[in-house]
Amino acid sequence: MITYALRRLLLLIPTYVGITAVTFGVIHLSPGSPTLFHGSDGGSQEMSEASWKRLESHFGLDRPLHVQYGQWLTRSVRLDFGTSFSDGRAVLQKIAEKLPWTLLLSTISIVGGLLISIPIGIRSAARRGGFFDRISGVLLYAMFSVPSYVVAMLLIVAVVVIPIEAIPISGVRADHFASMTPLEKIGDISRHLLLIAICFTYPSLAFQSRFVRGNMLDVLGQDYIRTARSKGLNERAVIWRHGFGNTLIPMITLLGLLLPTVISGSVILEVMFQIPGIGKLFYDAVLQRDFPTVMGLSSLTAMLVLLATLLADLAYGLADPRVRYDSARA
Repeated sequence: MITYALRRLLLLIPTYVGITAVTFGVIHLSPGSPTLFHGSDGGSQEMSEASWKRLESHFGLDRPLHVQYGQWLTRSVRLDFGTSFSDGRAVLQKIAEKLPWTLLLSTISIVGGLLISIPIGIRSAARRGGFFDRISGVLLYAMFSVPSYVVAMLLIVAVVVIPIEAIPISGVRADHFASMTPLEKIGDISRHLLLIAICFTYPSLAFQSRFVRGNMLDVLGQDYIRTARSKGLNERAVIWRHGFGNTLIPMITLLGLLLPTVISGSVILEVMFQIPGIGKLFYDAVLQRDFPTVMGLSSLTAMLVLLATLLADLAYGLADPRVRYDSARA
């Protein structure tokens, strides 16, 4: 297993370089220049050509593209993503400040989605073709067909029109947050995150529940399930102990990809609800042509995807002892 893990780690290097190189090129091919946002009075006065060149030299934009990328890649190995063009702060520091909010929402989304979708998927598989299977499939796919930002707008309108004063529609904390007790602070943050947590969670319910259902149907048709039933085990033990336990490998794959997907897909919702996460940070950085921040966030997402995939592969052996890594070829 150690040899397999080392081999996979070595393969992550060219993959990471390829992803970041393409991203770096696309960012610099986009229209506009970071220097446009550093003109005097927000660009209301024209700057001389010499001033523009001094700004480009200050940001390192006057060097060849491959030189810029080589310098960025060398720094990124040390987790130094440079300084932001917009405010001069370290990109890593800005990401560290925003990341906890996005991770909190992602954790709520993943845990909440699994707690709801796993029982639905298992019950649907256990009673295939029944009323619950059909009605849950229709309702979940109907929900899946509605984009999360549409649901977000409907929730915001509903809260404003009714109105529901106990549920804020933006931000993460009340103005008097500092004077609250610890329990009141938890309740205040929960109220602020309620709407966006719903929008984060519901789109994955249909996919996850049908994913569990499909894997459970494959397992329930195996010989050892029929053997377990013939021994007189009750149906609950057959389904949860012998059935669900053997669906963990595909579930691990799903879990390994959920967190990076949720984080990378948080931009629209974080902007709509004014959540100070990395999605909002990415949106602001793109508008300001803040190349170092955009690259830092893009490389962070790439790292999460690659590491999550590696951890999922390594977790296979823990879920199923029959998995052997010595015969695997990465």
